[in-house]
Amino acid sequence: MFARDDGVGFDRVATLGRLNLFVDHRSLGAIFRKHGLPATDEDIRTVRGAADGYAESFLQRLGARECVSIDASSYERASLVHDMNRPIPDELKGRFSVVIDGGTLEHVFNFPVAIQNCMDLLRVGGHFFAHTMANNFMGHGFYQFSPELFYRVLSPENGFRMHRAVVFESRIGKPRWYEAADPAQLGERVELINGRQTYLLIHAERIADVPLFAAPPQQADYSKLWKQGMPPKFDSGGPRSRFHRWARRHNDFFLRYSPGFLYDLALSALVRGFPRRGFRRRQFIPMTTLRG
Repeated sequence: MFARDDGVGFDRVATLGRLNLFVDHRSLGAIFRKHGLPATDEDIRTVRGAADGYAESFLQRLGARECVSIDASSYERASLVHDMNRPIPDELKGRFSVVIDGGTLEHVFNFPVAIQNCMDLLRVGGHFFAHTMANNFMGHGFYQFSPELFYRVLSPENGFRMHRAVVFESRIGKPRWYEAADPAQLGERVELINGRQTYLLIHAERIADVPLFAAPPQQADYSKLWKQGMPPKFDSGGPRSRFHRWARRHNDFFLRYSPGFLYDLALSALVRGFPRRGFRRRQFIPMTTLRG
């Protein structure tokens, strides 16, 4: 809805799988009113009840004249049966104004092919939206993703511009939204240690028709080091480094006589420092609205 308010055209939409509309009657009505879409109670019931509870009717309210759902099986009656592990047919390339992944990419083994398919489906000026898994979803699918993956993939080199990467935790009560910084701009890795299931929302726009992945995406901090042509310096010469060198010389003694948990704790602190839990302000900017 915010994207529609900001001018994103939903005239031709492709979805990965058929999207369920997991919104209750009251919330959907409030969303429509908030974003200036007139809708009576009967309209809301129609949107929620159409197509066995799938989202096509909602997308039509956003302006979609064509909705194509792509799935590897016909079990949910997708309009196009195609395995996203394999490249899409040429006739689909550049056809859509919006591509939505509502939770499919983490289930596709061949992620590079699947994300390239999403990019290929879009015309120049089209928009890609993803709702996928970040932390604490091991076993839900094949993968959990980091914001940097999408910053590096949906990059100007591949004809894309990232609008934002948003993360939020699954929690009771008012949600907390954070915009994840681009590690290339921040100059450090954007990492998160937390104890709740955490989702990742992606919005990117296709700005040019260029060959995709002419050069494979690389993690930003490694690319910087390679350009400098020298390895990172882990020995700063400060007190921590001097203590680190002393501890390494006496490692056998500590390994033999220290309780296991104390040794593990000390080793972790020496190598990585004490890990910081939660959303670091430099890396995750709190948001009060999802408006672009």
